[in-house]
Amino acid sequence: MVKKAVLSGCIGDKQINESHCVVPISLGQPEHENDDFSATVTLLKLFQRVTFVVADTLHRHTRKMGGATGSDEEIKATLREEGRQWRERNQNAIDSLGDKLADIIYWDTFTNDTEFQGKLAQVNELYNSNSEFKSAVSASVNRFVAVGKSAKKNKKPANTEANQALSRQYIIEECAALLLWVKNAYNFIIYPFSLPGPMNYLLHHFVRGDHPDLLKPLTVNLKTVKQQITISTDPTESSGNRRQNFTRQLSSGLIGNATFFVSTRESTSPSTSPTSADYQFANDMLMELVFTQIEVVFKNTQNLTPFQKKIILDNLIEKLQQVNSPQDECDHVGNQEVMSRANFLPL
Repeated sequence: MVKKAVLSGCIGDKQINESHCVVPISLGQPEHENDDFSATVTLLKLFQRVTFVVADTLHRHTRKMGGATGSDEEIKATLREEGRQWRERNQNAIDSLGDKLADIIYWDTFTNDTEFQGKLAQVNELYNSNSEFKSAVSASVNRFVAVGKSAKKNKKPANTEANQALSRQYIIEECAALLLWVKNAYNFIIYPFSLPGPMNYLLHHFVRGDHPDLLKPLTVNLKTVKQQITISTDPTESSGNRRQNFTRQLSSGLIGNATFFVSTRESTSPSTSPTSADYQFANDMLMELVFTQIEVVFKNTQNLTPFQKKIILDNLIEKLQQVNSPQDECDHVGNQEVMSRANFLPL
């Protein structure tokens, strides 16, 4: 079983492969660790640029809800170290983005920004004067307190006035940082769940009018899918048998055969034809699926000899070439890109 990430939300007119996305990272969030995070990163490769925002010191509010003692600076120091450890644990997945990685920003960068206090005051003023925004914050506070957990023993904190105040500070600080992100020209915000109500309110009333192509929220949906692969590593098995076995697995679908799809068309009427943008989008999706398939194959062949890997690669390229067969109605112009990437995989 492997993890697969799927985006949902309104993309609008902006092409994903020309876009810069920002991905807030919440410490301790399962979606931002291990296979879940790796699956998300694979999806992020569709974007032109990716920036991670590690919300480490923002969590001082939740730590206090969980009973953390000490000064603000002491709690922040602990959280900065946890933020550094998060990056260390996930560095391999991050590195796989290559030159698509624009930056990794830690929360202090925003709170130390010269404009931050002004944005914080703006959000606080909105909370005190706007009943709609106050209602959205209050609803988030109630959910926050209900599901918030202690950093020590995963116990739900009591629904006290103090914890409500801490939750409100967390949300308002997060909203103030959101207003700062406008100047960084992020096209999309990638969240593991629906964007909180207060942030949606700010985007709708203070961002969308002047910046329709900025900070559009997209949600990552993670699914567990079957990925069966049984490649023989038996040195007594002949290379011919290995070749036939691998080819049979590909053709039978045991190795994600659906990945190597031939595009199909659906139209509401015979006169409807795909546009060049439709073809490009389909091609981009195909390329990412193929690249993912290549990575899966090589991840499962690490114990093979270079010669055995070469046999598998030959079969893989042969299968990829079928994607651009004459019978394919959609001309996948990126086929040569696939061949190039496949040939440069380490053997």
